[in-house]
Amino acid sequence: MKKWVYVCLIGIILFAVFLRLIFLNGVDASDSIYYTRYAYDLLNGNFPTQNNHLNARIGLLIPVSFLYSALGINDFSSILFPFLTSIFSIILIFFFGKFLFSEKAGLVAALLISFYPLDVINSTKLLSDLPSAFFSGLSVFLFLMAEKLLKSPKSYLLYALSGISLGIAFTIKEMAVLTILFFLGYVTYIRKIKTAYFIQGICFLLILVMSMLFYYNYTGSPFFRFTTSDEHLQAALYHDAFGRLSLPKFFVTWPYVIFGDMQLGYFFTFIFLAIFYFIFHRKKETDYLFLWLLSILFYFYFGTTSLKLYVPIVAVSRFLNLITIPGILILAAFLVEQQKIIKKIVLPFTIVFLLFTSLGAVYLDTSRNSLNGLRQVYSEIKIIEKPIYTDYRSIMVLSYISGYDNKLSLIDLDSDPKKLKDIKDAYVVINNQMIKRLIAAKQELEFPSEIDAIPNNWTKVKEIGKSDENIIIYYANNRSEKEK
Repeated sequence: MKKWVYVCLIGIILFAVFLRLIFLNGVDASDSIYYTRYAYDLLNGNFPTQNNHLNARIGLLIPVSFLYSALGINDFSSILFPFLTSIFSIILIFFFGKFLFSEKAGLVAALLISFYPLDVINSTKLLSDLPSAFFSGLSVFLFLMAEKLLKSPKSYLLYALSGISLGIAFTIKEMAVLTILFFLGYVTYIRKIKTAYFIQGICFLLILVMSMLFYYNYTGSPFFRFTTSDEHLQAALYHDAFGRLSLPKFFVTWPYVIFGDMQLGYFFTFIFLAIFYFIFHRKKETDYLFLWLLSILFYFYFGTTSLKLYVPIVAVSRFLNLITIPGILILAAFLVEQQKIIKKIVLPFTIVFLLFTSLGAVYLDTSRNSLNGLRQVYSEIKIIEKPIYTDYRSIMVLSYISGYDNKLSLIDLDSDPKKLKDIKDAYVVINNQMIKRLIAAKQELEFPSEIDAIPNNWTKVKEIGKSDENIIIYYANNRSEKEK
């Protein structure tokens, strides 16, 4: 590889690191906060056996727990694993593009993914999607490399590593198993099944068995992951949390996300234009990428996440991390085509347009610094020795901010709603934004009426934020309204 190619790749990586640090997200109050708690539990030798599908993703929890052991519990150690997989994805897509097309295609693909909004935003969040997508992409890359080497000893090692990589991806997030659709499509495409493919399958099953032994050791059930995931999906289906159980939502939701979600920028518009181009200018290499992208996208559209019931996949932009690599590789392959109009006009216009619109999308993302309000709350209450009532999700966040080492007496304000009006000599933290989100996600939740009609014996101590999404700390006086 030429020196200038290395220089360009290093420059792209440095640009990507700078961009991700400038727009750093950190832990939020959604899935991330659960992952921090479960990783902390693992750190202390306790596997979290609650009925929650997130605690079964040991491929994410184990690395994070090791990072907590080495670096302490903070936003840096929480997001380091997803951040590194984001950077490694840039290196992977470069070598993928070089392998399938050319060094120039690899560099263009690396540049595109370096500022792809979905990747930038999720690279500094503690979520499973991006790490899982990286190992899934690595699995496909190793497999295709093995195919090129035919029957050399090195090819068998690559098949084995491909299976291991896919197994790791699956332990991070269940949806990674959809990558198998590519391998099935590939076998159909070449109309041949090689003995070496069984090496890949055995190695994938080996990782699966190891994870089942882990669950059996901690929970007594090797099928812990499958049962908790399915129970979660059935509950979500009952509450229509996926929003795709009626027409026309079933058909229009995914197109709306793909072409309208800010976190995707305008990338898929250009990716589908590139797909149409290669339909008429076919290349064997792009055929592989079509199999990869379209098979998974088709399953997103029509497939189910449960083996017992038909549960359509929720249309969420971050799930599309799973097809980021094939999509961007198709676009990069198109942009390095030798037609004069592509070289002189389409290539520079596409990169400049996508760069500036992507920076705008990342800048406008509202998920950054979402815990700042509760960090201020913690600084106000960390030395209080009296009971503190607040919603259960805020309790989780405050515990995380303290490094799971606080001595606060935090009580779920929904644990006994009838007694909230009678509390004395205690504090109440009303997180209006959090409560609204919890009710929107679980409409059956009922919070005490006092949070909307503050009793006269509650004194406002601190208000953080503005409007109806603020956080207010109250002190419930010793005297009741009758005593006044």
